[in-house]
Amino acid sequence: MALGGPPSAVRRSPVPPVILAVLLALLVLLIASGAALALLHLEPNLPFYVLSKLHVLLGILFVPLGVWYLAAHTLRIGAPWTFLPWLVVWVVVFFCLFFIEVPFQAATIIGILLGGVLAAWLWWRSRRGYAWQSYATAVGVMLALGGVIDTGYVMAAGWTSMRTTFYHWTHLALTPAVPLLMWAHARARRRRTPSSAAYRLPRVWYATVAGLLVVQAGWVAYQTRSLARAVPQDLSYRTMPQASVHIAKEQVTLVGSLDPELFQASRSCAQAECHVGPYRQWHGSAHRFASQTVAYLRASEAFVARRGRDAEMFCATCHNPLAVASGAYARQDWSAVKAYARDGVSCEGCHFRAPPLPQYGRFSANFRIERDTPFPWVPDRADLDDLRRGYLNQDAYFHRRKYFHEYMHSSEMCGACHGEHHVDVAGNDVVMFDELLGWQRSELEKRGVTCQKCHNNLDAYPHLEEKSMHARPDHVFPGIALDLPEAIPNDFSPDEPFLAEDLRETADFLRLFLDGDHKVSDWERNYLHLIRDTRINAFEDYVEHRKVLDMSATIKPAGDGAVVLTVTSTNHKVGHDFPSGPPDLSQYWLEVLVQVPQGEWHTVIGCDPITGAIDPRAPRLGGSVFDTDGNELSEHAIDRVARVELSTIGFERALVHEIVLRSEEAPAGAKVRAQWRYRRYKPAFSRWAWRDEMKVFPSHRLATVELQVPGPLVAAQ
Repeated sequence: MALGGPPSAVRRSPVPPVILAVLLALLVLLIASGAALALLHLEPNLPFYVLSKLHVLLGILFVPLGVWYLAAHTLRIGAPWTFLPWLVVWVVVFFCLFFIEVPFQAATIIGILLGGVLAAWLWWRSRRGYAWQSYATAVGVMLALGGVIDTGYVMAAGWTSMRTTFYHWTHLALTPAVPLLMWAHARARRRRTPSSAAYRLPRVWYATVAGLLVVQAGWVAYQTRSLARAVPQDLSYRTMPQASVHIAKEQVTLVGSLDPELFQASRSCAQAECHVGPYRQWHGSAHRFASQTVAYLRASEAFVARRGRDAEMFCATCHNPLAVASGAYARQDWSAVKAYARDGVSCEGCHFRAPPLPQYGRFSANFRIERDTPFPWVPDRADLDDLRRGYLNQDAYFHRRKYFHEYMHSSEMCGACHGEHHVDVAGNDVVMFDELLGWQRSELEKRGVTCQKCHNNLDAYPHLEEKSMHARPDHVFPGIALDLPEAIPNDFSPDEPFLAEDLRETADFLRLFLDGDHKVSDWERNYLHLIRDTRINAFEDYVEHRKVLDMSATIKPAGDGAVVLTVTSTNHKVGHDFPSGPPDLSQYWLEVLVQVPQGEWHTVIGCDPITGAIDPRAPRLGGSVFDTDGNELSEHAIDRVARVELSTIGFERALVHEIVLRSEEAPAGAKVRAQWRYRRYKPAFSRWAWRDEMKVFPSHRLATVELQVPGPLVAAQ
């Protein structure tokens, strides 16, 4: 029988009106439960969880009934039975796209295209103009299905992302559209075909539908009972715990504190395959070891010896924030302080931060815990994993609100720690470094570039990306924190899984970041541009193909056969003053190498590989700190700093250095290479901190330029 044959050839097989009534009843329940969820979004509670579970189950039940309804009526208006296999293939393919972890956006788009191709093919073969109503309804149901499937991930995405815009609003817009299309389809059925023919579904169909309803009702009741029994009463707090840490003139004041029982270990964020990628990135990062490097342990130990144990809270405010916010220092609970120090700047050390109170100003840390999901997030309760996962897969709104808010997008949050100000004995403000002020001078804020746009940019470990989510911000927070494995104690948690691998991957990524070789796939690049995520703009403008400094050089002859090497170093990558960080710790110097024709490269101006001593002629970046007597401090004694000498390059600024090379050092025709080098710790500090007279950290190349010494003829011209 040809598709869309004459009415006399149409098989009279009307679907019992009860099926349409069931579908409409499901739609009414879906709309009602959806509206109730919108109201309950204001606060997490047990009814929200139960209702969200019911809402999703109703939607899942609506899908097979809706597909069957469409298939039956499509057959009734003249389509052959051969249409059904194509419909089944389309539904199976659509589901398989999600099961094989095709990204959600791509899976839905592919599903739409496949459904559209199927509808277009059937419409093309049909000789009746009313066929579009059936297939438009099919597309509508498919889109609604996409919204139902992706509900949880929608709420976990940012409100500016395409996932949220597409899925969320399509899901809402189809709420009135689907019943309208069903009504149009039923109206076309009554007009185009007789309605008196008798056709009954087998009884097994009704039994199956009734069984599904009973099973789903039982499942909701079971989940409700399990949830009600599992919620610990001590976690059902009514207020938002808050702790404000205020630093003024090196005095730390803690107002309030956070109950340690409300904290979770960072490893719990990676449980149940949730945030495995971000956790692994943090696990091997400098933030994780902020209070566990040998340098920090030795400097804080000396600081405590001079000022007392309680004074360490000044350092810990940034290096070990949860130990301060939990009141461990205030209670003098040193075992708790040590336990928190294992995670340094942990997940909640940042994700619990809120805007500082106005009276405390910039150098304060305000920690606040929002109300959590209505089921227990307690450690070491594997029996609750299914509840956690089930809830997040339905709606992660409350979980997201607790751990991710607008303040986390701001440079001011980073600047609360990444700026070291002190007060000397005369009460003067001594600035060792201040990355926030450097960023503010750069005027990058006008271009929409914050600290996070570059330092929290794109996933450093793409192979750890969970659930095929796009544009996951990396949690390495790259900078020039090279040699991290060498900076931590040798006996630090040797049994931690993946630690060596994560440290190695961090080191590899930092090198790529510094050299501008970090790659982003074309798919991800196009996606980020499509959703207007400015991180990709920051990546393309300031990270990709950019070394730390752009270098250019010229050589001009001087007297007695010598030449003057002029090196211009420009900062087009670092959005604040370069270098940053405590100037008494790291070293930056300009190294000069020469290669005579057919010879090897040899260092003319550099450093001694044994002692680490740098040639006095080498230009320097960074700086030194001095005490009140004018003596240079090399032990990071921050409470004794009275004066700071700095040499930095601001964003989009240049610095020029001139070096005179003697004729025997750079003969005519020789090649000259100038390169900036970096060492994590100065030799004097590393020998003191590691208690090793031979301890010298390796040096690393940051930027390079090469040119040739002109010959006599060129010089004469």
